[in-house]
Amino acid sequence: YYFPQECLLSLYYAPFYSHLVYGLEFWSASNNTLQNQVKLIQKKAIRIITKSHYLAHTAPLADSLNILLYDNLVFVIKCVFMFKVYYNKTCKQVIELFSKCNNSRTRHGSINFVVQRDILLCRKRFIVHCGVILWNSLPSAIRTITSEHMFKSKLRTHIIL
Repeated sequence: YYFPQECLLSLYYAPFYSHLVYGLEFWSASNNTLQNQVKLIQKKAIRIITKSHYLAHTAPLADSLNILLYDNLVFVIKCVFMFKVYYNKTCKQVIELFSKCNNSRTRHGSINFVVQRDILLCRKRFIVHCGVILWNSLPSAIRTITSEHMFKSKLRTHIIL
């Protein structure tokens, strides 16, 4: 604990955070046991950065560092992925996995995706299912933002509220 907080925060973002978010929209469909291990490691890292007691609640600590905890991070990463799909900012093969609702009565057309009905419980965690549900649950004021930077900013504000 001899390093200043800024240095520890840099160490958090360099090796840990970069590995955490790489492909998160896909590997977050793994089982709860593996995800809980990642959550515990993230909480431990936050406590080390803030030099807090090992039983301290991490939500206020993460807020003070402006770090999203695992569940909120998964939410943001999946919503940004769906943003890229909706606005055709990802490869064509990925976009073809999703279909938009046909509703031309709204001013902007449809801003929802069709939820694929799937009876397998394990596939409900996949991005093609849960990503669509997350996107459709966002307020339309957020879904109609066309700038990715503004979308992320409003999404983060939406999580905090």
